Amino acid sequence: MNDLVTSLRSPAVLTPPKISRELNLELWVRGSLSWFMQTQITAVDVNTKENNAIDVNYLPASWSQELAAHLQCTSATMETYLHQLTLAQLDLSPGVRRLVEQGALEKAQLFVLGFCAVLNDYYELNLALQTLQGTQQNAWPRLYLLCDLVEAICGHRVSPTEMAQWHWLHSSVLQLHSAGPLALAWVEFNIRDWQWLQGVTAATTVRNEFFSVIQYPGEVYRGTPSNGVNTRNAVNTRTAKECSDFAVAIRLEQLQQLHLCGSRGAVMSWVKILAENLNKTPVLSSARCPLHWMNLLCIANNLLPVVEASGDLPKPNDFSCAADFNCDVKHTPIVVWHVAPLSVADLAELQQYKSVAIHYLPGSLRDERCTAWRRWVPPAQAEEFGRRWLIAPETIPALAASLPLSVWQQPAAELRAAIGQARQQLAPEHLQNLAFLVPNQVAADALVLSPKIHVELEALQVRCEQREQVFSELGAAVVGGGHGGVKALLYGESGTGKTLAALYLAHRLATPVYRLDLGAVLNKYIGETEKNIHQLMLEAAAGDFILLIDEADALFARRGDGDSGGERFANMLTNYLLARIEQHPGIVLMTTNGLGRMDGAFMRRFDRVIEFHSPALDERAQLWQNHLGARSPGEQACMHLASLCDLSGGFIRNAVLAAAAELPVSEQSQLSFTCLLQSVAREYRKSGKPLPPKLLNQLNLAQPDKAVQV
Repeated sequence: MNDLVTSLRSPAVLTPPKISRELNLELWVRGSLSWFMQTQITAVDVNTKENNAIDVNYLPASWSQELAAHLQCTSATMETYLHQLTLAQLDLSPGVRRLVEQGALEKAQLFVLGFCAVLNDYYELNLALQTLQGTQQNAWPRLYLLCDLVEAICGHRVSPTEMAQWHWLHSSVLQLHSAGPLALAWVEFNIRDWQWLQGVTAATTVRNEFFSVIQYPGEVYRGTPSNGVNTRNAVNTRTAKECSDFAVAIRLEQLQQLHLCGSRGAVMSWVKILAENLNKTPVLSSARCPLHWMNLLCIANNLLPVVEASGDLPKPNDFSCAADFNCDVKHTPIVVWHVAPLSVADLAELQQYKSVAIHYLPGSLRDERCTAWRRWVPPAQAEEFGRRWLIAPETIPALAASLPLSVWQQPAAELRAAIGQARQQLAPEHLQNLAFLVPNQVAADALVLSPKIHVELEALQVRCEQREQVFSELGAAVVGGGHGGVKALLYGESGTGKTLAALYLAHRLATPVYRLDLGAVLNKYIGETEKNIHQLMLEAAAGDFILLIDEADALFARRGDGDSGGERFANMLTNYLLARIEQHPGIVLMTTNGLGRMDGAFMRRFDRVIEFHSPALDERAQLWQNHLGARSPGEQACMHLASLCDLSGGFIRNAVLAAAAELPVSEQSQLSFTCLLQSVAREYRKSGKPLPPKLLNQLNLAQPDKAVQV
């Protein structure tokens, strides 16, 4: 059998005419291969040492004739025409065209990809491949053959070592396999991944495999909005301006990577608007998609990927093949969503890159929330709900679906209360690793406060409900520094009703309350405490939950001037807490009975500061009556108890519970006045306070055999 060798002829110097119409990729590949087999391959007879035409050519001559007719050339001038053919003269799919425009695909690389693709469709090419490579177990092309084909058809001399460095041979489309010398390595082709790069019919499959499309509320929720509002056109002016500016920077190639810090709902809503400005489809990338392959997929399918940052900090070079394979591929713009805090070190590292920007986002957009609520309630009520609860729009369908249909026919107050209960039941369980979910079903008669404090609480409620639109039409100095959140401090002596008032406010707002768990948040390892606080703030902002910080003076005590490591760490933690809470778009309620221990720098950051005084006589009588309920010895006895002692609500509660435990309902329905006096005396002793003289005399009269001495 004759040995086959490759003989490449020198091209003639001719100027090919312009092609009247674009050349099909498949015709270019199979036509040029047919020409190559007919004219460029000769067989050397071992005996005569003469060059003869190849004995067997499995490729039809009509392929090369069709290509010659398209190029308007002859077989003799075909080589020059092929060498001077440009990618702009090829009829490429939209996805492949985008890859060419972004520098991700060169002429030689496209020929290799096209050659491997047509091998799947034409058995004649597989027979020709066996002729060129001889009888081998693997039917895929070898590197030495691809290098010869590229030089003969594309006019580019490439060595096997250089070809092995192509980034395409390290993607999932082409895989390089070697069991010996590099020239004998073979290239395996994945037809499915090649189809995904076409950017036409396979785009949906690509998204389902590696991405989840970030949809608009109008496309996710059932039915049609009652007023036909298009969410895409209802965009916050400030957000639209931000997205427009970032889109311009991306088009000018000044920005390659955008780091967004905020809740899931805020980030996804913001990215959708940015994608509209770029005319791209926003997608959330899967963790199983390699970064370089994700870059090629996004370029081909015109996607704007959002990558959730977890673990190591993503850097611009992580998404590009330029550093690893020495190529000039322009990677698609990437949005990195941070669920963990950006530390000082992370910020410093990102600021080294000129093509990186960092942006902090407020809560979710009001217009999208209102549009989502219109599926279930009239427009006016949807506006109220969208203003009242700053929850992520994508969570509203699950919240509404959890309520029975009969609830939606109830009056507005009952409907708000039912939604509040549903929000509490659907609160995320993983948030309880850092905070406790506190029941907030506090009736109005359970809270006994002075009229002044009631007025303050009502004003605080209005401020919470208006926290998003309060910036409307205000000056630039206010709007520029607006964070939308509300911070309130409730201070006073122990047991005066601060925590109960916070829960009552949450009940009126129909919003779940999470009490901060200091033991879970504080961590001995450097950076972990800040990470826990950041995660807690993100979750609270996404669900629009109220954060309750009891005994806030323990966290926000006055900062010291000491040089010890412990004091410096405490000061750094306080500074971080101040910054994070100030930028938090939600509601934070704090209570303390040690106002003097609070850091003065934090006082100006409170929107409301409410002082809780010890209850007056009438208020104490009402507290006794409310706590005793059906077991009360009567209004006159409650007034008498209130006149004998000046206990606040928390101590009265303890006294009532102690008396109820001594006299169960089965023995006596009403609690005796004497039993209540004894419980009150114990509360005084427990707090270290002396018994008032009137209370002491009353105890001695009630129990002469057990006279109590001061």
